[in-house]
Amino acid sequence: DRPKQIFFGLGTVLIDEAINPVVYADWFVGTDMGAKINAAAAAITTGAQVGPGTIKFNSGTNLYSTPIDLTGAAGLRLCTETGSLNTVSNLGPSLTWTGGAGTGPALKAPDCRGFEMDHFDFYYNNAAFNGKLLAFEQTGVLGDPTGIHIHHGRIGGSTGVTSASHLIALGQCALFTIDNCTLDYAAIGIGPTAGSNNVI
Repeated sequence: DRPKQIFFGLGTVLIDEAINPVVYADWFVGTDMGAKINAAAAAITTGAQVGPGTIKFNSGTNLYSTPIDLTGAAGLRLCTETGSLNTVSNLGPSLTWTGGAGTGPALKAPDCRGFEMDHFDFYYNNAAFNGKLLAFEQTGVLGDPTGIHIHHGRIGGSTGVTSASHLIALGQCALFTIDNCTLDYAAIGIGPTAGSNNVI
């Protein structure tokens, strides 16, 4: 059965004393899947570090407008309930960003050190959206992002929606790997941003 919400009310849940815990976004309170993923991330945050651990979200189609903030992710994996490292057969689950002009990034993980995102599709569907869908940049607090791996999924706009400035924005990011993915519908697929030492 699909995981049910088990935490209610205000406040932050802290899952402590676990090695690489697996937490489910649907356990948490949230107005949309973005808010639930943020709550799941908070549950495995120590100081400025999110993780290590795995956050899983449901295998349906999830529309959301709450930006996902995984700043300081360290040894963190984001996938679906059905996400398997060994199969390409479950690409149906999706997150779809609905924000318009001036919003986003839809997901950001600046200063991350080991972040994996796999086995789901990541879309935006608002033709007014003109920002970055995924942003892996640096804040200068924890250091340059490193060790990002995105695989087995599609990243892009819904059919005919091409307004995003970047699908994946890299700042001074090292050791970025992407495989078994389709990128489409944006001004730039993978691109450097201000202060970047990356050349795409």
